[in-house]
Amino acid sequence: MKTTFKLLAISATLALATSAIAAPTCTMQVTGNQVKVIIADTGLVYRLDRQQIPPQGAKVYTGTGRPDVDRTVSCKDANGICAGATWYLRFADANQGFPGDEALASDPRVVPCTYDAGALAQVCSFSLNDGMKTESGQVRMHFSAKVGDQVPAAYQPQRGGCAVTKDADGNPHTIAATR
Repeated sequence: MKTTFKLLAISATLALATSAIAAPTCTMQVTGNQVKVIIADTGLVYRLDRQQIPPQGAKVYTGTGRPDVDRTVSCKDANGICAGATWYLRFADANQGFPGDEALASDPRVVPCTYDAGALAQVCSFSLNDGMKTESGQVRMHFSAKVGDQVPAAYQPQRGGCAVTKDADGNPHTIAATR
């Protein structure tokens, strides 16, 4: 009986610990070349190897599976930080190239997005063009936000809603449904 209780207690603790960050979900609408993608239950991924530091006072998680590299901040816990960020979409490995962080506000290859504080969601709408595609024809989306003087990545859904692929470094990218 004691062993069963301990196992139940451990299971409950693990369930609480792993549910602290809501799993992001993806909804995509494609009409002709018009695409709208919504990443709900989003958050920010700060890269330690790039000296990115989450905002002071933010609740920080190591939920990406790379605890030596990433620190995450869930918009569920930090809606004010997320609402105050400027959100962007770039296209990884695209034929048109990948704009740097310094060009987010001015580069026409960057799609400015909005943040829906009620859904904790990044919302991006854009017209699909061939320059956004990789050599193999995929449209690999890379979501990010500008928070202060840093540009952390935004959560990428790992399952459910939209297709996801990983790049050579193991970073996930949502794939736009194309026709």
